[in-house]
Amino acid sequence: MREPGKLTLAAVPIGNFQDASLRLIKALATSDLIAAEDTRKIKRLINDLEIKTVAKIFSYFQENEVRKIDFLLQSIQEGLSVLVVSDAGMPTISDPGFKLVQAAIEANIPIEVLPGPSAPIAALALSGFATDEFTFIGFLPRKKSQREVKFNEIKNTDRTFIFFESPRRLLTSLQELGEVVEAERAIVVARELTKTYQEIIRGTISEVIEWAQKEVLGEITVVVDRATKSATDAIGEAIDEVNQLISQGASHKDAVTEVASQRGLAKRPLYEATLELSYER
Repeated sequence: MREPGKLTLAAVPIGNFQDASLRLIKALATSDLIAAEDTRKIKRLINDLEIKTVAKIFSYFQENEVRKIDFLLQSIQEGLSVLVVSDAGMPTISDPGFKLVQAAIEANIPIEVLPGPSAPIAALALSGFATDEFTFIGFLPRKKSQREVKFNEIKNTDRTFIFFESPRRLLTSLQELGEVVEAERAIVVARELTKTYQEIIRGTISEVIEWAQKEVLGEITVVVDRATKSATDAIGEAIDEVNQLISQGASHKDAVTEVASQRGLAKRPLYEATLELSYER
């Protein structure tokens, strides 16, 4: 009986094929199966890198991800090496692969990761904003009400935020962001990272909204600077008020609701902040 194979997650270039690692090149050449979010893109990368591969390449995207899991796990258990790649960057990060990894862990299948290019990290490094604490949101929700929840999290939080957005919705999302977060908050829009027409736009939210009035094309990553000291002071005062109400007999939920309403804050971030503080104590 053959020894079990393995599952490999590999980061692929986000624009410039020369960012491919030596380990990725070897994996593309030697894997038995390559599960690709877009088979055309991975075949183009293989051609650009002048790789000769023996792998069977097949599509593995959001709509068929669950259906392919049993086939992939069985292939690995039969001794085949399976390489999972997305369109760009690392699989599972706003791309297929997460459910497969969970299933592989449950089945005690070995998993290897080949690190490499990452749009969120590249944009963060370019931004010049604080990197000690940051939150990657992924793609913004399509519904306005859900985006508002995310923007309220950004409003008073003392960490940098990163998110993806469709170029078609970028202007609308930036306008909504400016309505929730102070319009003078600094942001960076990174367009087409590492590609021929890479563009980095820096400015306040209001300034970048003006830039986004024109037609915007390509892959978009947005980095939002952390809240100003006055904003973080405001959330600190709100936490104190919640704790005071709790000490007077109010429930945690009711105290948060009352303070959030009085101060015009989103309830969820305030609730989580006070909950985290209570755990620390």
